[in-house]
Amino acid sequence: MDKIFECSLCGKQCIKKKDMKQHMVVHQDERPYSCEICNFSFKRKWQLTKHNEKVHKKRVLKKVVCKVCGWVGKSRRALIDHRIVCVTNVFQCDICKKLFGAKSSLEYHMTAHSSERPFPCDICGACFKHKRNVLTHIQSVHKGQKPVKKVSNPDKIPLCQCEICGKSFYSRFGYSSHIKKIHGDGKPMCPICGKKVSCKKGLTIHLNTHTGEKPYCCEICGRSFTTKDYLKIHARIHTGESPYKCHVCPKSFKQKGSLNGHYRTNHPGLPPVSELKT
Repeated sequence: MDKIFECSLCGKQCIKKKDMKQHMVVHQDERPYSCEICNFSFKRKWQLTKHNEKVHKKRVLKKVVCKVCGWVGKSRRALIDHRIVCVTNVFQCDICKKLFGAKSSLEYHMTAHSSERPFPCDICGACFKHKRNVLTHIQSVHKGQKPVKKVSNPDKIPLCQCEICGKSFYSRFGYSSHIKKIHGDGKPMCPICGKKVSCKKGLTIHLNTHTGEKPYCCEICGRSFTTKDYLKIHARIHTGESPYKCHVCPKSFKQKGSLNGHYRTNHPGLPPVSELKT
């Protein structure tokens, strides 16, 4: 028969010694569990936990431990991500450090960091990073048109290149059709939605909105963006830089829109900021 532990003060009985030890705190003034925020003390740990959740809206997270290597994390999700690295063979991107479970997934991901567009449309010559994007383009833009037979070109060497937007073409028909439909006024036009932009760089950035490609990757956290400017704005989160300064008060902001909002709320009447002066 297991030993029974009995309280000498109130007669309460416990099967385990640790339960009796915890019970004895009831008869003492000792409050060993203190709140780190308001210094309020409690006799029991669960009382401190409940206090944090109710008063300070602070959720107490249980630490999780990897049984293989002893790694300690703050959530089960973090443990699952860790186990991928610890237990299985993984493939990691050398540029943004993102992890993949298959080599093919990593190879597909690497195209996001490349400027190459090896898959051309056989109708208009527009080029894409992925074959599936070509199919989407043909269905939405050309709507059932059949590709014209190309000039014999077995080595996939472009026959000509557009001087306005830089697109390469594998047939004369594709080039002439592109010039007529896309650059009637000399401005590059999106072959998917028809929007015209001011320059070749603008067209490249705009095309990313259709393909979902985000070639500009943050070296610190791995987050990707469609334009270099968006990446530059994001980087201020890591550097703490706030280049947009209020001319009235000492406040400064990371983005132009935040400064303009500050002007509207706190300094009405001031003209909005159009660009950052350096």
